[in-house]
Amino acid sequence: MSAHDWEPGFRKHFPWFGFLAVMVIFGCMAGSVLVLLSSDNRSERHWHPRIITPSVWLSGFNNIANIAFAVAVGQ
Repeated sequence: MSAHDWEPGFRKHFPWFGFLAVMVIFGCMAGSVLVLLSSDNRSERHWHPRIITPSVWLSGFNNIANIAFAVAVGQ
């Protein structure tokens, strides 16, 4: 059987990378919600200087979600 032969089955044709990317997006959304809930009514100056501030966490989750979204759309 050559690499160009068609093979039947759901598992062979399901976009697994796209599905994983969507799960990463949901994980980033959950992480963002947790950061927002934990930092509610607290200014950034109350965060320890060595701890990453909420704005940096949110930016990181946003960047990861954007990359995952591009992968999901590509699949």
